[in-house]
Amino acid sequence: MSTEHTSPSRFPDTPAARAVVMALLACACILVYAQTSSFGFILYDDPTYVRDNPHIRSGITLEALGWSLTSTYAANWHPLTWVSHMLDVELFGMDPGTHHLVNALFHTLNTLLLFGVLVSMTGDTLKSAFVAAVFGVHPLHVESVAWISERKDVLSTLFWMLTLLAYARYATRPGKGRFALVTAGYGLGLMAKPMLVTLPFVLLLLDFWPLRRLPKAGPAQGWPVWKDIAPLLREKLPLFILAGLSCVVTFYAQKTQGAMLAQEHLELGTRLANALVSYTAYIAKSFWPLNLAMFYPHPERVDVLRAAGSGLALAALSAAFLLPARRLPFLATGWLWYLGTLVPVIGIVQVGSQAMADRYTYVPQIGLAIMLAWGVPALLGPRRVLRGCAVAAAMAALVVLTRLAWVQTSSWKDSITLFTRAIEVTGENYLASNNLGVALSEQGDTEAAMARYRESLRIRPDYVLARNNLAKALLRKGASGEAASLCSGTVRIDPGNAEARNCLGLALFGQGRHAEAEAAYREAIRLRPGYPDAYNNLGVLLSVLGRYGEAAELLKQALALDPGSARFGVNLGDALRASGSHDKAIAAYRRALTRDPASPRAASGLAAAFAAAGRYEEALEVLRGLAARNPDSPDILYNLACMLARTGRTGEALDTLGRAVDKGFKDSGLLMKDEDLASVRGMPGFRAILKRL
Repeated sequence: MSTEHTSPSRFPDTPAARAVVMALLACACILVYAQTSSFGFILYDDPTYVRDNPHIRSGITLEALGWSLTSTYAANWHPLTWVSHMLDVELFGMDPGTHHLVNALFHTLNTLLLFGVLVSMTGDTLKSAFVAAVFGVHPLHVESVAWISERKDVLSTLFWMLTLLAYARYATRPGKGRFALVTAGYGLGLMAKPMLVTLPFVLLLLDFWPLRRLPKAGPAQGWPVWKDIAPLLREKLPLFILAGLSCVVTFYAQKTQGAMLAQEHLELGTRLANALVSYTAYIAKSFWPLNLAMFYPHPERVDVLRAAGSGLALAALSAAFLLPARRLPFLATGWLWYLGTLVPVIGIVQVGSQAMADRYTYVPQIGLAIMLAWGVPALLGPRRVLRGCAVAAAMAALVVLTRLAWVQTSSWKDSITLFTRAIEVTGENYLASNNLGVALSEQGDTEAAMARYRESLRIRPDYVLARNNLAKALLRKGASGEAASLCSGTVRIDPGNAEARNCLGLALFGQGRHAEAEAAYREAIRLRPGYPDAYNNLGVLLSVLGRYGEAAELLKQALALDPGSARFGVNLGDALRASGSHDKAIAAYRRALTRDPASPRAASGLAAAFAAAGRYEEALEVLRGLAARNPDSPDILYNLACMLARTGRTGEALDTLGRAVDKGFKDSGLLMKDEDLASVRGMPGFRAILKRL
């Protein structure tokens, strides 16, 4: 069957007019999101997805591509999303601004494709432009675009739109080749984000309106019967099979990665009540998009009256929009689009600990916009004055939405701004408080970070992530006893948490309780076999205990799990050097320096390994470069002085030793005992240096 265009407006329906609309839509998206080019990574999923993910940081490699196809990392199977992040790194490196701009580009393409899809299906340029504009500049969509980790949203929606475009062509003239394009687009979309499982359902809605593929779906006919619907269901069987497979894979990924733990702690009644409230809250935020936040904590109990009121409101709205479906089919299509596409993320099956999320409206809100675009003109009738007022109101609303979206986007410029804003909006927000602490910690403000962790734990005492972060901060301050006590409590709360075990190992190591620390690290590895930090920490511990062979093997495993870590490479070099494997140590340090050329530890270790191997001139060369990069480090200057003395450059050695003392070197006893300095102790300037100590 062919498409049926519905009541086109008086807006000029020409290629030139559509080109102008598309240019305006693109400009609006650019106006809102161009600012993200100066934004950084957000300390909420961005480190996991991109910044600290070794598979992504390596760019496009065969190993990384294989990982993307088989991994359920971050509780998702979305290989196409992983590949898109790898491609960003391959093309632009680790500059977050370009990663943000790629998200903005995808969003702009989605906006233009939505316009094209609606025009091709309805023939109405003006109404299609309104829906696309709302999609492009609505503040609720900022989270999906301005958050690098939500690449899966904008990328999967790109394939959603391409699938709809292919389906519009197929509906006009059905054929196996054309439906193969529909299936391919849908399959790729599922590989970017499983939320596309609802797309076959949306295609059935579009068969009803505006495609008019149901014989009895016209305004004057009765409701379609099973024999009319059955062929449309049969043709979509491949899509339903793909959706079912995606659901199975997604359930497995989220269950095995612990993303569904929240469901185990929330009763079904609470989840259902929150779902009803969320449905109405999303509608309210669509029309009044203020006080938006990156995280809305899930209430332990939902107000019964509020949930009941939301349920009654949804029932009344459903009746109002579905009963006149034969006369106003766009209301039914838009309403069921909204209700249906939210089902995977409405919280009946709870994934994560949020009550709701702005990003979940990215596709569902299109249904509400369709209802407005076609419903308001239908209610106003042919009166030009009223229609003119409606157009003016729509344009004013779009201007306001654009301004609000620009402001909302600016709140994503950095972690401190984002999490502070979330706390202002939601009040007691344990997740935002914890993440704000992480951001403050990365800026070096440990005291302020600890205050935020403690605030997070005041709100939710069993929040394991905040407990682990507070323990790490305590360890940095040397409070290993308090950290050990905190970690022990965390392990009791969540015995299967590998990070808590690793933190406990660090705390016990700081107390000198080496056997207990070893047991904690090994348990962390058992709980999470792919945990590089636990392998590294256990390797360092065994090095301290003199078990260099075991240590080296563990550190090699840590590097295999995170090949980009210079720290792991330095630790491996230290273990190899201590065991007397100087050549292997040199190779390890050199690899570490390729990953972090500015690492003082790697350069110092390389110099020490050269010296231990008797390659003094090479050690001297490394130390000269290190001292040039760190001219105010007394320890580095002292080591350089020793190597200068060892290689017979006594005058230069004495001068460098004096600079080390001037920069704060204090250990006069070491000066008298160090064999490297024997050749300079009798020189006239040596006593003067001692006097300056």
